[in-house]
Amino acid sequence: MAIPDPTTGQILVRLPVNYKVPNVSGEHATSRTLSMDKVNGVTLSEKDQGKLRDILIQLFGSAVDSSLITDDHLKIFRFYLKNLAFQHWAYCYSQTGFFNADMHDGNVMVAVENGQLCIYFIDLGNAQRVSRDTVKATYTILGAMEALRDAQDESQREQYADIVINNLQVMGSYKPEKANWAKLKQDVKALMASGSSGPIEKKVIDLFNLAYPCHVKIPKEIVALFRAKLLIDTQRDLTTADKAAWDRVITSLVNIYQSAAPSMMGAAVPSPVPAPSTYPPYHCGAGQPNIYVPPPMPVYA
Repeated sequence: MAIPDPTTGQILVRLPVNYKVPNVSGEHATSRTLSMDKVNGVTLSEKDQGKLRDILIQLFGSAVDSSLITDDHLKIFRFYLKNLAFQHWAYCYSQTGFFNADMHDGNVMVAVENGQLCIYFIDLGNAQRVSRDTVKATYTILGAMEALRDAQDESQREQYADIVINNLQVMGSYKPEKANWAKLKQDVKALMASGSSGPIEKKVIDLFNLAYPCHVKIPKEIVALFRAKLLIDTQRDLTTADKAAWDRVITSLVNIYQSAAPSMMGAAVPSPVPAPSTYPPYHCGAGQPNIYVPPPMPVYA
């Protein structure tokens, strides 16, 4: 985890992060149950935010005056950790097709083990996996639909709509003699009218609903993926007041760290979490919307 200077971008605090799932107990696991080791940590849910103070103290060292760590510090720290977890979720999906469809902050725990920060992904009862071709198709559809609503030229809109349809043919289940692709293409263009707004993942779910009357069924795990993306996006927001206080709180947190552990100052490296914004895990590619571009691996340490 890297915390940058809000003004210069130089990394002032750099802490290694390990990503884990609890060990599975094969002795007690069955086809319907998964028994895993208990994690002695803290979830990233809002109700556990106060408990992150102990995590910070373990990371920064016992010399830290705990009374200096405010609720604002904990809120920003929790925000950083959540975004690290969500970035890793997106990266794992792009590389393996594996994802937890129930990806909320209560299903992420943090702990300090051997002096290192560990982020645990827990409660994998709704874990899913899709094929490599499906991974590529999902990213390509996201990019093409984003481009479709930005395009003004009708020939470009035709091109992007065709890309969406081609990738629905990869993902969907249908009988060739029944699937009405021509109607679905028109529905795609109407859904993504030029200048339309709204979360792109929600638009894709709407598209899946439009596909069904055209005799194209989208597998439930793919629908679950986009619902998970929407769930993640709802957890990435900071209030206007939090955003306004961002620089001040970050600077204050770094000062607390420096006063207790000056020997752990980091060198300048790219920051994985800039000022609050969204982090779309897909890219259309200039002039080449059909090219799959997975998200880059973030720099964590």
